[in-house]
Amino acid sequence: TAVAPPAALDICVMSYNIAGYAETDDTHKNAVVSMILKTKPDVAVINETTDAMMAEKTPLSDTYNYVFSSVEGNNVNYLVLYKKDVFKALSDETYCLSATPDTYSKVSGSYHYRMMTAIKLEHTVSGKQFYMIATHLENNSSNPDVFQKRNNARKLQAKFLLGLIKDKLDASLPVIIAGDLNSSDRTDDKFRKGGISDILASGMFENCSAVAKKTTTEFTHLSGISLDHIVVTKGVFSVLEYKVDKSETPPSDHHPAIAVIEFKQ
Repeated sequence: TAVAPPAALDICVMSYNIAGYAETDDTHKNAVVSMILKTKPDVAVINETTDAMMAEKTPLSDTYNYVFSSVEGNNVNYLVLYKKDVFKALSDETYCLSATPDTYSKVSGSYHYRMMTAIKLEHTVSGKQFYMIATHLENNSSNPDVFQKRNNARKLQAKFLLGLIKDKLDASLPVIIAGDLNSSDRTDDKFRKGGISDILASGMFENCSAVAKKTTTEFTHLSGISLDHIVVTKGVFSVLEYKVDKSETPPSDHHPAIAVIEFKQ
């Protein structure tokens, strides 16, 4: 009797800021959907969007379920897609990145209300469970008087994000965080350190772009820096590949970041 091959444990994760959806024209919408379908990630965090991408019954609806959440009736600005035939969503919870996470609130220095959504997913073939966390940290400002406030706001948001993971989630399950963190982990980038560097300094996570067995060094933002990140709990996942999918005529000012990861046996 033939022995069945072991279950595939690799997961393709995408982080993609699409620069709006509902308010854009059909050319932009179609280009964004095509970019996602080109890769067909197993799970994706799509920043700067609403649920219109799914509500309009685009081709994505055939492949993906989604989570689009809110706090006190105020919507997040991101969407989480996950493949219907790969995962089962067991729960989801959304919090503001502030000292009062259950109420619609923001930290000092942040222009926007920033949130995080944690979805507990089960890999249906293997039964493995993990949290997929979507977020979008505060952006920067070209005004030098405002810049440091925004940077400090991101640091606070990262602090609250880490605290929510510790206090609200099942500590036995690993975590994948994806989204536009508006910060670079480049050591020479002194202007956007608040955010990703604080998450990595916790010692809990590693950046897929830094630990992948196969990687490209392309930047996710057209300005030549990487603002979009995929980070994973240390010691649980092997990162097989990390890449940035660049298009000659990108529909957004961000390119999608893509990581292929697998559970360690």
